[in-house]
Amino acid sequence: MNLGLVYQLQARSTEAMAEFRRALKVKPGLTGANFFLGVDYCKLGDGGKAIPYLKAALRAEPGRSDTWLWLATAQEISGELQAEVATLQAGARASNRRTRMFSIC
Repeated sequence: MNLGLVYQLQARSTEAMAEFRRALKVKPGLTGANFFLGVDYCKLGDGGKAIPYLKAALRAEPGRSDTWLWLATAQEISGELQAEVATLQAGARASNRRTRMFSIC
């Protein structure tokens, strides 16, 4: 995973994606690898491949607004506009719950 992040920072997305896939073979629930692999697929214009990785990242960390936004982007790229709207609404609700939780503390 860390090697994938290094490649990501060096704008070597092909190598980064290979490392993220390798990390997921060892630990399928690895949130960062799922997230970054989903983002890379979005940047390549392949929303369909991005969606499962971004959904996996959200299952692990549902409060991450950036993941909700990237999932909506992947759905838009894939032409799934109703799913995109639903994702944005769900992300807004998750963000509101998180904001309320922190304001109570």
